[in-house]
Amino acid sequence: MIILYLLPYLSFLLLFVGCDEDTKSSKTPPGEDESITMNALEGGAAALQSDAPLDPMNIYLVGFHPMKENPSHQMEAHHYCQQMNEDFAQCVLFDGNTKDANLTGIEYIISEDLFESLSEKEQQYWHPHNYEILSGQLIAPGIPDVASKELMKDKMNSYGKTWHVWSTGTANEKGDSLPFGDPRLAWSFNREGEAKPGFVEQRDKRMDIDSKEIRIERKVLLPMAHPPRGSGCHQMEVLNSSMSHSWPVSDAAIGTFAYTLECLMGFMGSPSRWRTMSWMVTLFGILVIPLGLVSIFLVISQPLVVGAWCTLCLATAIIMLPMIPLEVDEVIAMSQHLIQRKRRGDSFWTTFWKGGEPVEQNTDERSPQLIDLPRKPGRVFRASIWGMSFPWPLIASTVLGVWLMFAPAIFGVGIETLAANACHLIGALIVVVSVIAMGEVVKAVRYINVLLGLSITITFWFIIDTNVILTLLIIITGL
Repeated sequence: MIILYLLPYLSFLLLFVGCDEDTKSSKTPPGEDESITMNALEGGAAALQSDAPLDPMNIYLVGFHPMKENPSHQMEAHHYCQQMNEDFAQCVLFDGNTKDANLTGIEYIISEDLFESLSEKEQQYWHPHNYEILSGQLIAPGIPDVASKELMKDKMNSYGKTWHVWSTGTANEKGDSLPFGDPRLAWSFNREGEAKPGFVEQRDKRMDIDSKEIRIERKVLLPMAHPPRGSGCHQMEVLNSSMSHSWPVSDAAIGTFAYTLECLMGFMGSPSRWRTMSWMVTLFGILVIPLGLVSIFLVISQPLVVGAWCTLCLATAIIMLPMIPLEVDEVIAMSQHLIQRKRRGDSFWTTFWKGGEPVEQNTDERSPQLIDLPRKPGRVFRASIWGMSFPWPLIASTVLGVWLMFAPAIFGVGIETLAANACHLIGALIVVVSVIAMGEVVKAVRYINVLLGLSITITFWFIIDTNVILTLLIIITGL
């Protein structure tokens, strides 16, 4: 940390030995040239007034900022920062490093300890820095390598809150002539491919640096990295959310226990267990149908409540979903068998616990045994999905639902916007309804998709935090 307080002196010395190439602003504000009077006033102010708050802002960093709600809008940011203490720094942002550079925003940088002290709502405004550092995108031009490495080491696991007020045009964008509109909350790149092609390379060529070489040199910092919030490491965001901690015991432990039971019960008994092991079918049905639906709806709610998808959670939901219509079929067969045995005068509980012969003596000659799986995997698999059909309207509805879930990300719409919430929620519900309706005994639920299609269409008539192309495509999808 001591090296940070030596940086101003190092910067002063570098004035005499030169620095990296200048980055000029791409935008000149409209207006007339300064008058002689204004020049004289500026000269007098420089001689008589103090600029003490700006003097300590000697730490110079260059990085990149995508806007959180519109990641395709990306800017190169030249930071001039003051390290206030071990845990807090403040920076002013420019679009270049010359005297004519335009002020485009501000950034506050805090340590991981301060970040953890923030409320969950406030944390959503702070982006992580680890990928910027480890990828070589964030640089400190002009200072010796030893000072640069120490500076980046100090910034590992830190977070920044950045507001851009003027988009002057970078990443091949024209930019605005003046600071128009509301301030934009900026974010950070957190994985390969997020920066526009050539964006980082343009900066590297202009400033005569090599990000790839810097990345290799910074591998020594990798052991220091903690899983960051807001970085695309969505499993950690979900696990650390208040939603995850709302249960008195670990929800992961409950899920693991339930999935273990499901796996064991799925292999217990024969294809005729609906009459021989009614108690097993009942327990399995409870695990799969109501608890499975609850699990799926909790996964669906993650982007709405937490602002992130959990990939592992989505995978479990995908596995769980087709089990629901299959188990509904088995539960209905078991219920019909119990009712028929009861009508014949048999004891309900005896049949429930010990099973009974079917009322109609039909021989099941088509169902293969599970032991035949190694020899006849295709036949066993087809038998496992008897009771489901796959008509093209339901397949098409499933595809459209998946499209709705991915549409916000494809068009660069932020995950926390109303448009994204509508797409994620209704798209996921369409998928759930379509797959469940593939069960022969629950086909009627497919009509719910009519209401869901109308709801997404009507909703996007009134949503304003999206773009025109996405709105038109979503309305067409709903119809």
